[in-house]
Amino acid sequence: MIKFNLRIRPVKILTKITNNKIEQLMKPPEPQPPDPMVQEILMSEVKLKQAEAMKGKAEAMRVKVEAMLKQQELSTNQQAQIEDIKKVIADTQLTNAKAATEINKMFNNGG
Repeated sequence: MIKFNLRIRPVKILTKITNNKIEQLMKPPEPQPPDPMVQEILMSEVKLKQAEAMKGKAEAMRVKVEAMLKQQELSTNQQAQIEDIKKVIADTQLTNAKAATEINKMFNNGG
């Protein structure tokens, strides 16, 4: 009687099928074409970041200009205060001179 070993053959076929399947699963995926919606979202995010950066620069410029204006205002106020003090001194000196003249007239006319 002849015996056939049927187990060997199905295992080889199964092994070959399994190996092919494993090879297919291990292949890197095919590159997908870029999704237009995803690209649009990414471009919008980039534009948003650029706009935020520009807004930050504009805010920094505004603060700088405000500081310069405040400094100029303080300088102008300080100069005005100095001029006011000079005027008060001049008025005081004029008043003193007028008073001295009046006193001098009183002593010269009365004497």
